Amino acid sequence: MRSPVDLVELPFTFTQQSLLTERSFIKEAGTRDVKLTPAMLEGLHRLRLLMPLLRISRDRREILRAQRQNPMLADQISHWEHTESWSLKEERRRGHVHDGVKFIARARLKRTLGSREYEASSFLYSPHQLMSLPRLVAGLPFLSYANGVVTGIDTGRHWLEWEQSFAATDRETAIAVSALEPIYLPEILRRLSMPATSEFDRYEVWRQRLKIGSPLRWLGVRPTWLRDTASQLLSRADRIDPLGPWFEVVREASPDRWKLLTGRARSAIDLRIAAECLLRYYEHLAKEGRAEPLPAKPEGRFERSDFEHRLRPKGGVDETLTRFGLSPHPAVLLVLEGPTEMLLVPRVMELLGLRTDDDFISIHDAEGVTKSITSLVGYAISPRGVPEENGKYLMLSRPPTRLLNVMDAEGRLATSAGRAKRKRDWVERIERALPREHRTPQMRAAIEDLVHIDVWKRDGSSFEFAHFTDQQLGDTIASLDNAPGRPSAAERTVQVATVRERQGNLKSVLKGISKPRLADALWPVLEARIEGAITRGTQHKIPIVRMLDHATELARGVPRQGVLLPIAD
Repeated sequence: MRSPVDLVELPFTFTQQSLLTERSFIKEAGTRDVKLTPAMLEGLHRLRLLMPLLRISRDRREILRAQRQNPMLADQISHWEHTESWSLKEERRRGHVHDGVKFIARARLKRTLGSREYEASSFLYSPHQLMSLPRLVAGLPFLSYANGVVTGIDTGRHWLEWEQSFAATDRETAIAVSALEPIYLPEILRRLSMPATSEFDRYEVWRQRLKIGSPLRWLGVRPTWLRDTASQLLSRADRIDPLGPWFEVVREASPDRWKLLTGRARSAIDLRIAAECLLRYYEHLAKEGRAEPLPAKPEGRFERSDFEHRLRPKGGVDETLTRFGLSPHPAVLLVLEGPTEMLLVPRVMELLGLRTDDDFISIHDAEGVTKSITSLVGYAISPRGVPEENGKYLMLSRPPTRLLNVMDAEGRLATSAGRAKRKRDWVERIERALPREHRTPQMRAAIEDLVHIDVWKRDGSSFEFAHFTDQQLGDTIASLDNAPGRPSAAERTVQVATVRERQGNLKSVLKGISKPRLADALWPVLEARIEGAITRGTQHKIPIVRMLDHATELARGVPRQGVLLPIAD
């Protein structure tokens, strides 16, 4: 493996992730529940259990010369941390970048500048060296000290030699991943970082011109080393990851959320990121015929590949969430006629203590009985999944959503035959979204169970007439009407009664008063009615409560995982 010093000369190295000082490495270790001190980190270096990637030396003569001319500049030079790509390249040009493997006691590096101290050299770590922390934890309690400095470790010689070999291997892996990082880490983290805007175009040109074999020749390894090392990293991640199967959900999440993980879960992500860099390059080589393809996933349901728990998202978010009983898709899609219902139904749900989140009962405005929502029904309700048991069942990749459409009994929905036709049309639309081989009588029966049509009252009453008396409507409309020469409340009540008798539209009485405004004014009346009915135990006779009872029953009857729909007997 190449020296880490050579990394500095590669294009765009350390642009995606800056190197870590000893202080920042200790801080990052803390987020992984590994408590380190400067003395412990120095001791791990002395024992060759965790060796820094680089050492940056400072020019004493330059610092003293600056001190004579500009003390502030001298202070900056003596304390500057060269963790960024551009700074490292400059220090490499000046001969100040060295391999960090050689141990130098930190006390020997202390220098003074006026009243302040600085270090003649600083040690830097790669973020990828954080993946070594889980294997070091067991040995930390056995470190031995003298005058606050780690001088040894009270473990057997064989353990120390074994761990030292692991440390050397991990360091080589960190060098390899650092070399590949500018190429593949942006794909993994879904973010490209550059020190300046002008660098983005230069990066794209470099990326396009980069020859597939260049990194392999630079590293001096065979493609099988990439594959086997990645396999070992993934195996280590699986052994320590407390998330277990929940890793499948984390894998689909945005990479910037991975930083919220702590402890061993975060360390497992470190290992998986390193493995993924190696595997993406290996797959690139395999695609170009430079390496054998990765082994295919075993066909057995309970068998898995060495590479199954990679950090590459599988893309089936619905399928993944469904396996864990999670889904953003509603259990019930409640389709209502217009703004009055859209305003009052959520308030009644809160009054009854029902869940109002969209993944339980999602409310949709149909904007009247004449509007077509067939496309919405086809998208929201159509089953999605893969055949199981030789095509006998459809295993759903997302929980089923049931449709409950509650409208005024008017127009095409005025009769039971009209309502039956609407359900039939929607069932056929859902069927058309399925492959032809899945459009069987058994599947149709399952789909019919997903679609429900209802009205507020069978006698043709609109929502307002189903829930309020003529006087309640007349008094409320009169209170909202401020026009000169407006009818009295009694006259409004007569007008409302006439419209009810003719099964007409209440809009003819409103005269410029919007339905949402009327609904808002009627809410205290409906609220009092429902509360009174709850006291008497008769709330289920109120149409809106009856409808919500039905919606809740449908929603609670929908399993959130492991749902099979029959394709054949």
